[in-house]
Amino acid sequence: MTLEIHSIRAAPDQILFGFSLNLTNQGSVDAVGLMVRIALNQGSAMTEPVLARFFDGAGGSVLRDDMALAPGAGERLDGEVVLPRATIEPLPMAGKPMLVPVAAFDVTYHWDGAGDGFGQVAGSFVIGRETGPKESDRLAPLPLDRATYVVSQPGARATAMRRSL
Repeated sequence: MTLEIHSIRAAPDQILFGFSLNLTNQGSVDAVGLMVRIALNQGSAMTEPVLARFFDGAGGSVLRDDMALAPGAGERLDGEVVLPRATIEPLPMAGKPMLVPVAAFDVTYHWDGAGDGFGQVAGSFVIGRETGPKESDRLAPLPLDRATYVVSQPGARATAMRRSL
């Protein structure tokens, strides 16, 4: 599972994130009944216990349901998600209100055959503005003191909060 952020647009009442979630079946049997869920919030609200509950099935929204992936196959899910400004508690940085958003994805699936089972791949990603080469670990936070803007170099970085069953 990898995430690409294509756009970040701020409007007076919301911040919109355009993304592509890339999924690949690295197993040896068909993954069926895939359900992909998403949750988005500011980083301070996406603590480890909150993310763990999301990975356990609490909260979020269904992005896609009842997918199937053959061994070695992949699928790209394109979408846009909205974070209402009314739900954001600004993070003061250098005297300015800022946002450090975190997106979390939870993919559950089943497989048939020997060793029938259930699988899960889940992860979280910090979203922001690229500050240099994509290989850089750093992303800049998003300003909240401007009513509208478009981020010219949006990006995402995987966090350590992941689960794979």
